[in-house]
Parts: sequence; structure tokens; C-alpha cells
Amino acid sequence: MPLVRRILSSRPSPAMVNVFSGANQVSCQLVLLTPDARVIGSRVDSTIASGGSFVAVAMSAGTDVEAGTYGVRVQYSSPNAAVQFHRGNLTVAIASR
Repeated sequence: MPLVRRILSSRPSPAMVNVFSGANQVSCQLVLLTPDARVIGSRVDSTIASGGSFVAVAMSAGTDVEAGTYGVRVQYSSPNAAVQFHRGNLTVAIASR
């Protein structure tokens, strides 16, 4: 019996907060938690305005996966520790091809 390929699609909406007095950059990407922690989709860069400002980072990605259980997470980085994850939603769907 041939393996059935499935499409895993993910639409997170993380909200980042900047607790610093000046504007800051943040980069977000989706990671499929496999033994090699594979990045799916493109990295999304955003600028957060000065102190106390929030920004919702719109992202989406999809990839082919075999049948199984997977973890998906949003990874973020910023050159300034004042940028923090505030809250977010992550919706993941898998459909047969």
C-alpha cells in the first residue's frame, strides 16, 4: 500500500510586545518539531513601535508530511531582549492529498 502524503498547514498569530522605549525588530518563523526541527515557510520580519506597543505577526506555512503526530511552534528572535512574546493562537490542519 503506498504512503499517503498529507499537507500540514499552519496559521499562527503571535502577538509580540516591546517593553523598550524605542522601536525594535522581531523575526518569527514556524518550526515543525521533527528530530531536525525543520523550518516551514518563510521568516517574517516586523517592526514594533516604542515602549508598550504590540504587533500581531501574520504568518502561514504548509508542507508535506507522512501520517503521524507532529508538534508545530513559532520561534522568534530579536536583537533586543525587550521584545517578548505576549500571547498567540496557533491553528494547524492536516488534509490528505
